[in-house]
Amino acid sequence: MGDIKSAIDSCVLLNEWERAVTLAETHHFPQIETVLAKYGTHLMRNGKTLQAIELYRRANKSMDAAKLLGKLAKEVSKNPLRAKKLQVLAALEVERFRRKMLDTSMMTTKAGGTMGGATTAAQVTAQTLESLVAHDAATSESRSLDNAWRGAEAFHLCLLAHRQLYRGQPERALRTSLKLASYDDIVDEREVYSLIAIAAYYTKHYEQCSRACNQLETVLVDKDKAALDALTLQIFSTTRPFDPPTRPYECPSCKHPVKEWAAKCDGCGRGFQTCMMSGATILDHRTYMCKTCRHSCIEHEIRDVSNCPLCHAGLK
Repeated sequence: MGDIKSAIDSCVLLNEWERAVTLAETHHFPQIETVLAKYGTHLMRNGKTLQAIELYRRANKSMDAAKLLGKLAKEVSKNPLRAKKLQVLAALEVERFRRKMLDTSMMTTKAGGTMGGATTAAQVTAQTLESLVAHDAATSESRSLDNAWRGAEAFHLCLLAHRQLYRGQPERALRTSLKLASYDDIVDEREVYSLIAIAAYYTKHYEQCSRACNQLETVLVDKDKAALDALTLQIFSTTRPFDPPTRPYECPSCKHPVKEWAAKCDGCGRGFQTCMMSGATILDHRTYMCKTCRHSCIEHEIRDVSNCPLCHAGLK
């Protein structure tokens, strides 16, 4: 009686994994991580990825959960809404891991200060560096986790550009889809450059339309390429590949002229944030930053909105 290890081993042999995990959690079994790892492998082997993710979340193995969520997002990338949701969940798990690492670092530092006198700045720095090294080691196997929110940004901008186009806002759709070009390693290139070409055509930005068509040429199969060639011939036989004059914008740092869809200044190299509500470049606008994902929105764009457009956390 009271032999918890034998009880857990029996559950494992009988494939009663859920009961094994419950026993390990209830009795604070020291080798619980081994049990969880075996159960996770069992679930993955049987194609139960979502159950494996939930298991890792219960076990506070946030990086393992994030990796599986990122993998799922890639598999469903043809469905940008589902892919975005999965990428947001993956990013939230990475944030959870980072908070845990920093909390552990602070607790260790405080404990050291309590036991051995005042905590020095060197101790705090050492603990923080140790946490950063641990975080880097955890993300090294999956470099996409280094910038955890990038995948969510990509599918968010893709969905936003589609909505703007169908709402009859081609100018906004062009601005957003041109930002999306920086994410063509995540979102399908055909999707990205087709969006740019359509929005550019409707706004008479024929230079951008021509560039997008040239990019499409490199990724389309022969049949689709022939159809694209016929379409571009029809468009550019009567128009020249030039953009219309646009409202001038200036870099807040160096006053160098910038395009309204610019991601950075060509003059000083300063990077610009993107408003997650509108897709606009944030220059000298008043902004609100979400406390959860730390992405910004232009204030007047979210006047009637109560949730972050990217991660959907409450804004107020």
